[in-house]
Amino acid sequence: MRLKKLLKIKNQLKLASYILTSYLLLMITLTGLIEVYNFVTDPVPVYATTEINVPTRNDKKWAYNERVPESVILEELYDLSDRFNLDPSKWEKLVRCESGFDNLAKNDSSTALGVGQYLIKTWEATESFKQLKKARTDYKASLWEMGLDLSTGQANKWVECNNILGIYDYK
Repeated sequence: MRLKKLLKIKNQLKLASYILTSYLLLMITLTGLIEVYNFVTDPVPVYATTEINVPTRNDKKWAYNERVPESVILEELYDLSDRFNLDPSKWEKLVRCESGFDNLAKNDSSTALGVGQYLIKTWEATESFKQLKKARTDYKASLWEMGLDLSTGQANKWVECNNILGIYDYK
């Protein structure tokens, strides 16, 4: 008699586990279908987009390929140095060595151009170019990408000036 009761409880537990497993599989499947539906109707949700928007005190809009004053570029560099946790005086020396704070500076022996002296292929790999189609002569975009590179340990893009200055870490 006791054995029959135990077998009955065992079967009830087995049935409950089957029902629970079936319920979980159904919920997982439905959740997946909902996610697929959401992706199909909105493949890139608003929260997944990246936008480069650096606030600045200088509100003047500079025309494409217009020479920007050194003081404006320097102000942007100091603002970004806080954001990227970089030593502004070291970064200033690097920019002075590379371009002399001239957003139209061009290297005669390579394709390097702009404040950060980015080569064409290197610039085309940046988000400023891929997403926003910014030119290398855009001082804000160039400084943004330069700050990003320096803050992530990619100072080797400016090896000649690093060797001249003896600076290899810009934090």
